[in-house]
Amino acid sequence: MSKRPPSATVEARLTPSMSGEGYFVVFRLERQLYALPLENVRRAVRMAALTSLPDAPPWSAGLLNLGGEALPVLDLRARFGLATRPPHPDDRLLVVETGIGRFLLWVDAVLEVTAPARHEIQPPPTALTASRPLLGSFRRGHSLVLALDAARLLPVSQQEEG
Repeated sequence: MSKRPPSATVEARLTPSMSGEGYFVVFRLERQLYALPLENVRRAVRMAALTSLPDAPPWSAGLLNLGGEALPVLDLRARFGLATRPPHPDDRLLVVETGIGRFLLWVDAVLEVTAPARHEIQPPPTALTASRPLLGSFRRGHSLVLALDAARLLPVSQQEEG
């Protein structure tokens, strides 16, 4: 594992390339805009009935059968400490794939795919480097978009188990 400074790590991971790196899927959760690297997002699907799990962690909204595969649904509100709410038919699920597996990310809306220029992407402030899922941020109009690391959205204990 290399010992690059956080900004170099962010820059290397967010540089556009032909493989989709540097492109982001922008989505909304409440009033905040977030983005995931396009390389981690397979598609977006409409909200459907979720199957609850007994003794599930608070960030788990349940399971959804998608094309014959039962995928866990990550409730980003619960993961980020926001007030949770029941699913709404207008909500979307992002099919996310990382080195640790596939899961669905429950979001309010999927807005666009964008490729901010390298100089537009700011690394996390030094005081926030402990925020595991935060890769950096960039502007979208008057809004600040928080770019997230898909592999770090699952709590650490889940990553170690998986």
